[in-house]
Amino acid sequence: MLDFDKLYELLRIALITGAINSLFIQKIKCKFITNDCIIIIISLITSMIIGTLFTLTFTNFEFKYSLWVGLFTFVHAEAIFNILKKSSSIQANNNTQSSEVDGDPGEG
Repeated sequence: MLDFDKLYELLRIALITGAINSLFIQKIKCKFITNDCIIIIISLITSMIIGTLFTLTFTNFEFKYSLWVGLFTFVHAEAIFNILKKSSSIQANNNTQSSEVDGDPGEG
């Protein structure tokens, strides 16, 4: 079973590290690098480093979870978070509709 609470917590951390990483990449991009391919590679490396170090420093998560934060930082955690939020709200909506249909036959 998927632990959504832990996943949401990792995504929230990745949102913070994503903001830090974006600012860092902007500074590098403006000053030193103009090649898009190199910027993507540097972004991946810095995302993994910043996400991992931030998670290990400020949380009690294990190393494997800090690596996931680094990956979520690279692929933009906000998009993943919104997709999961939308999916869980649709699922919750379907559960409430099915419980209304399954109501007591004696009602009404």
